[in-house]
Amino acid sequence: MSSNMPACASNASSKPQGKAEIGSKPAAQTLVCIGDSITYGMGVADPAHDAWPALLQNKLGDNWNVVNLGVSGTTLLDEGMHPYRATGNVERALALDADMAIIMLGTNDTVDPAWNAEAYRAQLDALANELSEASTHEIRLAFMIPPHSFFGPGETPQRQVMNRLIGGEIRAIIADVATAHDAQLVDLFAFTEGRQAWFPDDLHPNEAGNAAMADYIYDQLFA
Repeated sequence: MSSNMPACASNASSKPQGKAEIGSKPAAQTLVCIGDSITYGMGVADPAHDAWPALLQNKLGDNWNVVNLGVSGTTLLDEGMHPYRATGNVERALALDADMAIIMLGTNDTVDPAWNAEAYRAQLDALANELSEASTHEIRLAFMIPPHSFFGPGETPQRQVMNRLIGGEIRAIIADVATAHDAQLVDLFAFTEGRQAWFPDDLHPNEAGNAAMADYIYDQLFA
């Protein structure tokens, strides 16, 4: 991504991008991955095979069906410039009646004029409640703190604020909401700190970054 592009990904389609379902065999359990371009796999040439949800599918095997519902450029906040809810993927996630959901939204919220910490907390909590209440069984929830970004002092003021918010308010809010829902928490912000080589455009992980993240997510949630 060039330095004059917006911090969110350039592809802001409201449709699920790439293959929605990774893996073609019937699975005993369904895992939905809710997120933005980092979940979709914007930093790799072949998201259907090299984004972290696809790599997580490989590690989990045929007993799981991992569905990548990441959409580039989306915000958690409904008031944001490209709210995730407007893509229809919340409804898709509910219709799948998943056994597990991984939620990672917030990176694009940090550079959106609509940023509001209390609204972010309320809407993240509401999304978790919605997934739980719609489930015909007890859904397992996992929240992920977004990765570190590597925009430097020469970038726009908005980009400079990313790590302060992700590593501060957003990190604390996600941890609180995870605790309230007795959910698992994966801190990708801490895991990726100092790993700039994984982020050639300063924001999206490349193949090596996605592979490392998939290994870490697997170890934290399934090992």
